[in-house]
Amino acid sequence: MGPAIIKGQPLGGTDDEWIVIEPAYHAIELAEQLHDDRREGAPLFGRFAFYFRYIWFRNWVNSPAGARLGLTPIPEEPITLRMLCLKLAGTPAATRPMIGMCDSARCLQATHHQVHRAVWAEHAERTKTFLGQLGRTRTAECERLTADHTRALRVIADIDTATNKDRSS
Repeated sequence: MGPAIIKGQPLGGTDDEWIVIEPAYHAIELAEQLHDDRREGAPLFGRFAFYFRYIWFRNWVNSPAGARLGLTPIPEEPITLRMLCLKLAGTPAATRPMIGMCDSARCLQATHHQVHRAVWAEHAERTKTFLGQLGRTRTAECERLTADHTRALRVIADIDTATNKDRSS
């Protein structure tokens, strides 16, 4: 897993590594061949607004055509691209992410901010305390806690790095 993605990146975000299945790769390759503008970096499918595309998609799924295809109707509730986490946690009505769910070890969409630093620092400190209290025979627990402690320290370092970048800009 790569470093945590931190909010506050430059407009457009930062480069990220993706793994693409072969059929998707070939579809993109074909789209590039059919594209009018073959310049490097030219948008392949243009820009789009997720919100409106989603509404159009939901309206089609909920239409008689979607019903004929046996599609399950999509509820008429507000949605954003970042709602993956709260629904998974069983709290779709929550107004903000849950610290335990917004974790780069569990979700590649997770972001960490300066306001999260204190929680991660406390977690790292508690984990360090637990590690110090384990006996020599608790090797499996020691390995798990050591990995958890290392991850917490990495997140703290990433938050500090992002915060320092923001201050120097």
